Amino acid sequence: MVAIREALVNLLIHQDYFERQIAQIRHLKNSISFINPGTSQIREVDELYSGDLTSPRNPIIAKAFRLIGWAEVAGTGLLKILRSWKDMGFGLPKIDNDFKRYQFSISLLQQHLINENDKVWLSNFNEISDQEKLILVAAKKYGSITNSQIRLLFGINDTLAVSQMLSRLCGTYLVKIGTKGPSVRYELNDDLKLDHKESEFYIIDAIDSLEIPQKQKGVLAFCILKKSISDILEHLGLKDRENLSHNYLKPLIKLGYLKMTYPENPTHPKQAYFTDEVLLIEQTK
Repeated sequence: MVAIREALVNLLIHQDYFERQIAQIRHLKNSISFINPGTSQIREVDELYSGDLTSPRNPIIAKAFRLIGWAEVAGTGLLKILRSWKDMGFGLPKIDNDFKRYQFSISLLQQHLINENDKVWLSNFNEISDQEKLILVAAKKYGSITNSQIRLLFGINDTLAVSQMLSRLCGTYLVKIGTKGPSVRYELNDDLKLDHKESEFYIIDAIDSLEIPQKQKGVLAFCILKKSISDILEHLGLKDRENLSHNYLKPLIKLGYLKMTYPENPTHPKQAYFTDEVLLIEQTK
């Protein structure tokens, strides 16, 4: 399979071999994750989704793979992973460039972007186009969405056309996070987040089935809607942030069940945490 081969090659090309951590491939029920020590030297995740930039940590290894036909022209490997996975009918792979833990990961999730529950939810928005509906579903499932991710989903290169759709959706449906550049992302406004709370029944069931401590399950249930560290501390009745991070946040983030709104900047003043609903439900089906 092209996407898996390219993800494996990407892991070996970009791994920091001076680190004591080891590269990992995690094959779960409905996902395959490729995790290597060493963050991408391209900092912004949106630039990674655009797929047209490259900065290999190990150019000699990259050249060796190209000579044997296992790697494409420089700068095209990641884009090939994203496109080939999407062409198989699945949603976009998840990219996590984690500077705090100094690691990079690509998760290939074996799940379709729109399921039956999403179709019911989208039936409330007959006033917008099919493409705009797809944007809303993507924002709901990924927590936030960027211009590059949408272009990959649509298979187009027209940045301006996507920007115009996002502008039309902002206010009524979406909230813009950031001002300009590749760090700009869009997420559902608070009203729409509440509108899809009917899915919480399935999410709570999925959380209950996990083999993790009960208090960690409580954090996941609380973070179905995005919460700040202060919110979570108050919810758990804790005062020590280090205790919260060590015993709750870090273990759940490592498992992939909890996500950060600004993973590339863990100390961002507006950092918040949210439960990865899609991964939970898919893994417990």
